[in-house]
Amino acid sequence: MITNCFPAIVYATENLSRSTVWGVYGGPSFPGGYYEQKLNAGISAGTFFIPYISSLYMIEGNLAASYYTIQGSDESVLYDVHTGAGILLYYPLFSFLMPYGGASLSVHYVRFKGDLSGGSEDTWKPGYFIKAGALIPCSEKILFRIGAEYGEHDLSDKTFRTVQFTGGIAYRFRSGAPDDEKTGEVLQGKEAERLYRKGVEEFNARNPLRAEGYFRKVMNIRNDYKDTAQYIAKTEGIRNTYNNAVAEETNGHLFPALEKYIVAARDMKDAEGKLFELRRKLAYLVPVMEKNGIHAYQAGNYRSCIDEMKKVLLVSPERRNAILYLQRAAKHQRALERLQ
Repeated sequence: MITNCFPAIVYATENLSRSTVWGVYGGPSFPGGYYEQKLNAGISAGTFFIPYISSLYMIEGNLAASYYTIQGSDESVLYDVHTGAGILLYYPLFSFLMPYGGASLSVHYVRFKGDLSGGSEDTWKPGYFIKAGALIPCSEKILFRIGAEYGEHDLSDKTFRTVQFTGGIAYRFRSGAPDDEKTGEVLQGKEAERLYRKGVEEFNARNPLRAEGYFRKVMNIRNDYKDTAQYIAKTEGIRNTYNNAVAEETNGHLFPALEKYIVAARDMKDAEGKLFELRRKLAYLVPVMEKNGIHAYQAGNYRSCIDEMKKVLLVSPERRNAILYLQRAAKHQRALERLQ
């Protein structure tokens, strides 16, 4: 609604985060407390610098001066030159209205010119300001500022209070949007590298399912990151082999399951565990299968011997007798096939 009513002055912009802002401001200043009856309303003007703005706060420094005339005297004046810095809470409520509020510490150089209570004074005093206001963008680089400030500092053993209403204009030196995009790309690159390394670590530790999860997260960030696609293809192959082995075991095809577990176990700890359990389950068959293989060999049935000894070695790969008879049977079988 505001942007529709005032298109010439209000400009919807992105968050000012990571911007640097410099500007000038000024407005009426009203003394209070003890000095309300001593001084007339004055004028305050100065410059401010905001070196950092985040989405929650901004750091501000300022240098300003206030000028007051003494009541009942046209020539007596009081100058208050002050500088300060503080952290102000900041929130981009709308793209065209960005409120702030907070406090800053200040140092005041106060000088009387003329006669107030029979003398003049030059002094330095510490103080503070409580501030509230808003930044209003009117272009990509130019901002309006409106606000109010309440300040206190000691003066001649009395508290000198002021209320100032200010308006100003500022220049935005650096846009936060490109930096945010660049920062976002850098952060995404770092996250992709972190996930990729975790995936490689899990793959090398023979945890392909965990590795695949990390690699797929990398692909969600960048689908062409290093050799992530190749790693995913490898993990999918291992997973499929393992799932097929589980299916074979579930269906009672134990020796085909053993063959697939052996292949998957090269790259998968879980498959190695399954392989160990199935071998332990079938260990009681080894002596019987070995005996059947020897009888087949002695009867000249070399193909049957080969089948039996292969089963023995699936369950007990270090069985020396099975290795020996498998080699002999295979040699005789090749010789027979050459004669045919």
